[in-house]
This record gives sequence, C-alpha cells and structure tokens, in this order.
Amino acid sequence: MPLFAEGDHSDAVYNVSEGTVRLYKLLPDGRRQIIGFALPGDFIGVVPGVRCGLSADAIGSVMACWLLKESFLRFIECKPRMMPRIGRSAQPASCSPSSRPCEAMP
Repeated sequence: MPLFAEGDHSDAVYNVSEGTVRLYKLLPDGRRQIIGFALPGDFIGVVPGVRCGLSADAIGSVMACWLLKESFLRFIECKPRMMPRIGRSAQPASCSPSSRPCEAMP
C-alpha cells in the first residue's frame, strides 16, 4: 500500500512506528529503482520541497504517523538539539499526509 507517490504534494513528515517502508523512484520504462528502506524510528520527508522526490510503499504491515512539515519545523526551531537525533534516522524523501495522523497499513 502506498504512503505517497513521486510528484505528490509534500507538506508532511512521516515517522515509521512499525514495519518497513520501501523508498523508490519509477524509471521511464516502468521499473522501480529502490533508493532505500525506512524502518521503525526513521523519519521520511524531512528534506524540504513542494513535491515528493520519490515514492514510498509499505512492505507488509506498517504503522506510520505524520506531522505537518510546518509544525515539525517549528518543533525543530524550538528544540534544535533534537535535529542530530532526527537527522540520523531521516530518509531523503518528501511526502504528503495520509488521511489520518497515525495509520496502519495492511
């Protein structure tokens, strides 16, 4: 199940709580180029941008929570000591929110 697709509007940051998320780009011939995987504790979408730079989908069952990028950036401004910890688990992706802040994916 997709969390977001390349080219989607990007206004959120995801945190993977459970499961594995595949990060990939679609090639012109329709194949997927795997960029990486997000695991529990990883953040996706920290990189600034208006559009998603790649796609992400659940491998099996996944629980992911999202924060609006604007709120996340305000939090980082107030707590700059958190950024190194978040940065270690950040994945280079931009994303858009799902319909609920925390969502289990089958």
